[in-house]
Amino acid sequence: SITDDCATMLSTNLPDINSLQTDMVTSAPAKAECSAILTDILIAAKRYIAPGLPKVVKESRKERLDALMGELCIEDFGFKESVGFCAGKGCVRCYNIYHDDNMDLSLFRLAPGTQIPMHSHPGMDISCRVLFGTAGYRSCDLSDELVDSPDGKVLRRMVNYDYKEGSGAHTHTVTPDEGNLHEITAKSENGMAFFDIITPSYSCKLPFFIPRDDVGEGLLEEVDCGYFGSDNFRKKMVDYQGAPVDLEKFEAASVELTAAERALVAHSR
Repeated sequence: SITDDCATMLSTNLPDINSLQTDMVTSAPAKAECSAILTDILIAAKRYIAPGLPKVVKESRKERLDALMGELCIEDFGFKESVGFCAGKGCVRCYNIYHDDNMDLSLFRLAPGTQIPMHSHPGMDISCRVLFGTAGYRSCDLSDELVDSPDGKVLRRMVNYDYKEGSGAHTHTVTPDEGNLHEITAKSENGMAFFDIITPSYSCKLPFFIPRDDVGEGLLEEVDCGYFGSDNFRKKMVDYQGAPVDLEKFEAASVELTAAERALVAHSR
């Protein structure tokens, strides 16, 4: 879940051959068949974000989306449960599966120890499926309090701070008001991978944050992603070679209420 601005920070150095793991998919037919599970997820996301839905229908469609996300595994993208190093420890590989103005579906693969620094997604909702590995996950929100630092920076105070480590496949949700700032670290020896549905799509550069404990506990300073240096963090966009989504089926899918959903609305009154 990182801005494409970081893609320009890629190193021109050759990767370490001893630690390089190929990004070849396990099967790459000349004309890959469309992925049923990714297509179903894309359609479910389209139906979930449709405007003007009754609350009970919105909740029902979210349950459907979550259920499909729960069925997803890394093999659906053509990869195995391991990630090697690529052009250094700080390289985060990103594969865009689908993008339009309303939503962005992407796969992220992190080698062991790789970290995506603390950043936020202003005004965005995220459904995230960790596909394998152990993830160190730090999250918080920002209060409205502004604090002036001695070096002339305007700092923000974090609230709702949380840290957890989750192993194996699991799904979590980020909203504009709940856990919108987060940091992700690959803790397991085989790395980790996660799949994001972000709504709406990126419309601006994402802000990153660093702690300013020298000024006060819980204070954060907003920085550009270039602050961390290419050796510590950079996003590498990689062409997705796995089974694609069925765009014809997606475009034909209706967001109108079904008969069952209309009955659900009537029953809820």
